[in-house]
Amino acid sequence: MSEKQYSNQEDLIKVPAGGLTFERFDEKNLMAFYERSNSAETRRAYKRVTREFFQYFKWRHPRLITSEQITGWRDKLKERRAKASTINFKLSVVRSLYEYLRDGGFVSINPATARKVPPPALKDDLRGRCLSTEDVRRLLGGPDRSRVEGARDHALILLMVRTSLRVTEACGIRQSGISWSHGRWLLTFKIKGGSERKIPLPKEVKEAIDAYLKLDRDRRLNLHSDGP
Repeated sequence: MSEKQYSNQEDLIKVPAGGLTFERFDEKNLMAFYERSNSAETRRAYKRVTREFFQYFKWRHPRLITSEQITGWRDKLKERRAKASTINFKLSVVRSLYEYLRDGGFVSINPATARKVPPPALKDDLRGRCLSTEDVRRLLGGPDRSRVEGARDHALILLMVRTSLRVTEACGIRQSGISWSHGRWLLTFKIKGGSERKIPLPKEVKEAIDAYLKLDRDRRLNLHSDGP
């Protein structure tokens, strides 16, 4: 493969030996890694990051990728103004990837360890990483609760604010997961990994859910989706 075959000089990545010739890695070796998590969202994220990583290196065999080159990939993400938290996540996926590849005998070492490729530092304060009380008040006041969509959005936002559920957890709850026990409402839902968790459901959240279901009753009856 010659340099003329590349349209962008920045795409040229030096290998430890052998010039620009390298052994291409087959993605079929990664299928089991993609499917390791019980969470569909996690599986999609791992696949996305892994493909991004190998595409950057033109699907070179992972044993030919050095810590210095992974550091260069990290720095390229910084140049593209990726958030520190995003870069940290991508590096953690690559670290897990190399542990998987080492267990499978594809590589003998992990060149992506935090010691060899230090992740960018995260901010110590939470400014810009959480909502203020006023932000929450405005967010909850945004949806028009007289309309079905607004009542739904208000119920979902209030649910996540009061219970700290993840977006996927909130979107996955079912009416049958709400129950009354020992003088209080409880919510049963699936957490990351597929297991179930049960927590108290605040009264105002239950009322917001009921308000949405009442407004949306006719539509759900017509669609035969008025079950639990």
